[in-house]
Amino acid sequence: MKNRWCAVLLILLSVWCGPIRADVFSLFPFQSGGSVSGVDNALHSSELWSEEVEINGRRLDLQVALVDKNLNQAIRDLRGLYKNGSAAMNSNSLLFEVPMASGARRRYFLIELKGMIPTLQFSLILPAGFSRNNNAVWPSELPLPPGAQARTVMRLPKRNSVYGLFDSPFPPQQSLADMARRLEGSGWKSMGQESRSSRQASGEIFLHEKGRQIMVISVQNAPSGSGSSGSVYLRKISGR
Repeated sequence: MKNRWCAVLLILLSVWCGPIRADVFSLFPFQSGGSVSGVDNALHSSELWSEEVEINGRRLDLQVALVDKNLNQAIRDLRGLYKNGSAAMNSNSLLFEVPMASGARRRYFLIELKGMIPTLQFSLILPAGFSRNNNAVWPSELPLPPGAQARTVMRLPKRNSVYGLFDSPFPPQQSLADMARRLEGSGWKSMGQESRSSRQASGEIFLHEKGRQIMVISVQNAPSGSGSSGSVYLRKISGR
């Protein structure tokens, strides 16, 4: 299931401090735009769009842009300009955070799609005192495995979408199977029956034809090595 998730999940995952993923599953159109300001100018980025989102009950502005650099070039330039910035990087994604004088933090998440340039960049400003665990009330429309706790909840009103990140004390396959059974009992259909066909399944895509909805679930081993952490992305599909 890897490398098939929604690009928007990448900036959502950057809000928490778990491992960086590179899963792409495009569910919304790109738009063209002009250059954007701040750190983005250091990377000579070009804005695609910006919109208001809600993360753990706080309204924030999300910017999406293109950067004509690879990740090594981007982190070199960012570190050269922002000595106090912190970074986490893997083979195809980069999370970079810059503390601001006000106490707020500007976060950038760059994704280098396989063999492609420009790079996708997502950015937002987290206000002073913002915590990923503040007011994370799990949405009733998303499944949650038994014993799991909400970590991050994000709503994208313009996309008719909601995203949730959770921690579970149980292994990934057990958490995924529990959610799959709950969804199938509520009229959802699995696109690949991943949780039934593989003991190593880490994600699944579900459709609800009557409600015209799509749901993407990903569950991985927790960074601590105990239990699992997972994400659920739900989008309501507009009628024809």
